[in-house]
Amino acid sequence: MMKPALRFLLTLFTILCCTTIGSASIQESQEGVVFGKACVLEGETGFWVDFNAPGRVAGTGAESVNAGAALRSKLSALESAQQGAARTRTLPDGRVRYYGPETPATNPGPTRGASYVTEHNPQTGQVRSWMESYDQSGNINRVRPKMIDGQQVQSQHHPPTARELGQ
Repeated sequence: MMKPALRFLLTLFTILCCTTIGSASIQESQEGVVFGKACVLEGETGFWVDFNAPGRVAGTGAESVNAGAALRSKLSALESAQQGAARTRTLPDGRVRYYGPETPATNPGPTRGASYVTEHNPQTGQVRSWMESYDQSGNINRVRPKMIDGQQVQSQHHPPTARELGQ
């Protein structure tokens, strides 16, 4: 029988890599856990014992370098957010938001400061991060996505700034 923590990590891995693996079903066998026909994870040690996909990252079970890097980035971001949170909020649907310390604005104006927010959905394993800017009353006036499941997002603010609009 597999430990719940290992089952969670394997499910997380499956969600991240299902397009690479193709058949992303988890099956328990006498050798351990089998993902489709591409790889086998030994149940006791947690190391891959038979995995012939090219470009995998050793020890992570990821079939590609990008998937392994994204998984490491995702778990690292979640751990850092949990340890450094100035404030934590649990939403009614079970998602947990970790708010970093607020950084004051560099220029005087309508924005008083910003905070880095990391959201974890324990039901799906998704981790997202963004920057929230606050007005003088403490309301959110601008958001900029930063990371989704370990992959950096290059996008503009919402709503866009004057500089992003070219004004």
